[in-house]
Amino acid sequence: MNYSLISLEIAVVALGLGLLLLDLWTPPPLRRRLGYAAAVALGFILLFSFTDAADAAPRTLAFHGMFVQDAFALFCKRLFLVAAILVLIVSVEFSDRIATGISEYYALLVFALAGMMFAASANDFSVLFVAVELITVTFYVLASYQRGRPISLEAGVKYVVQSAVGSAFVLLGISLVLFETGAIELAAIAEKAQPDLTNSVVLIQDIYQGPGLRDVPRGTIKHLRLFTYHFGYQQLAGIDHRVGADGPWEIKRVLGTVPVEPDGSAFFRIPAKHPLSLQPLD
Repeated sequence: MNYSLISLEIAVVALGLGLLLLDLWTPPPLRRRLGYAAAVALGFILLFSFTDAADAAPRTLAFHGMFVQDAFALFCKRLFLVAAILVLIVSVEFSDRIATGISEYYALLVFALAGMMFAASANDFSVLFVAVELITVTFYVLASYQRGRPISLEAGVKYVVQSAVGSAFVLLGISLVLFETGAIELAAIAEKAQPDLTNSVVLIQDIYQGPGLRDVPRGTIKHLRLFTYHFGYQQLAGIDHRVGADGPWEIKRVLGTVPVEPDGSAFFRIPAKHPLSLQPLD
């Protein structure tokens, strides 16, 4: 484990904590200027990112391969730092609209920056998920920071609800990737990907499960007809000339039929990267 690889992230987190501590000793009239101080501090961190201490090797892994430092990650971190500096400068002018907690407002911006920087170096789905959650949690508070405005509070609540649903789907996707590849490391997943594969394997455990065939007696379905869509080209099909806007209107091409076992299961191969529809046949 090489803690020097996360020196930029440590510096940004320390800056956020420092802003919270400075709020205790800074007179209220001067607290709004802490945004300028934070922007200057981020400027020094940006300059430090160009030194050999922050960019010691072309590509280096740390923390058992979960964290990667390479040229692209460093470029993204520098881009995030520049964006955060500009946001902090603009936020000083916006701070007049914030009644209380201006130092916390600046600190939240800095903590969101830390999450972005961790996400840039994530080489593992677990690190990526935690980094994204750090970003979104700070955005929850920032979206509802003007507590005196009902529309701001409404925005924060809606953001929390929508992000909670999104996080659930992200975790579901990560679990599916883990089930399929046996890994959550990005490099290990890339090694198991087969981009040149021309077919995919489909397994249906029970065709009778679900509302579609709920009242159909078992053993009735003997085959499945498989077909794909040939979506119309832009400005040649569909309402408002949208590609595939009206799926049932598009041309359907039959791929073939496959047998269904007595227990309702089916196992077959289909062409990769094709939309698929199934039609039960008795």
